[in-house]
Amino acid sequence: MELIIAIAAAIIAVAAIIIQNRRYARVRRRLTRLEHRDAELLTLVKATTSRLASRPDNEPITFRSQFGEDLLILELLGWPSEGTFVEVGGYDGLTNSVSSALEQLGWTGLLVEPVPALYEQARANRPDARVVHAAVGRAGSAGTATLRHYDDARGYDESSHLESSTDNTGTRRPPKNTPVRTIEVPLTTLTDLLDELFKDIPTDRVDAASIDVEGHELDVLDGFDLDRFQPAVLLVEDHTRAGRSPINDALEPRGYEQVGWLAWNRVMVRRDRDDVRRRAEAVGLRWDPED
Repeated sequence: MELIIAIAAAIIAVAAIIIQNRRYARVRRRLTRLEHRDAELLTLVKATTSRLASRPDNEPITFRSQFGEDLLILELLGWPSEGTFVEVGGYDGLTNSVSSALEQLGWTGLLVEPVPALYEQARANRPDARVVHAAVGRAGSAGTATLRHYDDARGYDESSHLESSTDNTGTRRPPKNTPVRTIEVPLTTLTDLLDELFKDIPTDRVDAASIDVEGHELDVLDGFDLDRFQPAVLLVEDHTRAGRSPINDALEPRGYEQVGWLAWNRVMVRRDRDDVRRRAEAVGLRWDPED
């Protein structure tokens, strides 16, 4: 009996090793695919890990962005401990947040969310940020706007877009039979909101901005005085994944160039910020307008 038990134990041990080796092999294959497919993001994560390991205060930072947008902004700007952010499409202030980690580092800024329930959550979750309930649009926008909000959108959960927006960025729309409700929300411009923000903080500079508004991006940019606020880094969602799009046409004459992609985000930087462009090259960002 003891011999049988010993043989059974040996078989189980060998089986466990085989299973474990297969798991390791699967992990190695996945990492290899990741390295080939998302080399830019992997390089960014490695660089970020190195920086966090060397932080003298050892304070933990929670990075919440969906695709590493917060990591990228910090890497491109040299990991400053203070700065000013703008996040348009703030959701609840935490889920997939681009700006939450920046705030933990000591940044301040503006969070804009048009859906009332999500705005209330964001205000509770981000008490140190200026959280505004509004939709932002083209220069001169004021009054109210109609928001189409999808509460249960079969993969578009809690998505929304303005009825008046022209979708030039290929954003997916829910199926026609998806339940939808309309909400009247305050309408303003990003410039007007920043005027209010800068009354309370001693700067007139925006360091980084993230714009994710379900196809309404061009209107937001039209109402954003880039010559005045000069954000060094602009992340603009664009689902076209085309070589060029109206986003490039709108931003290039205003002093911006695309240095790469991060998931669905066009990564745009100011043309006169050589330091940011050098860091983009060091991270490994690439963009070919002919692709």
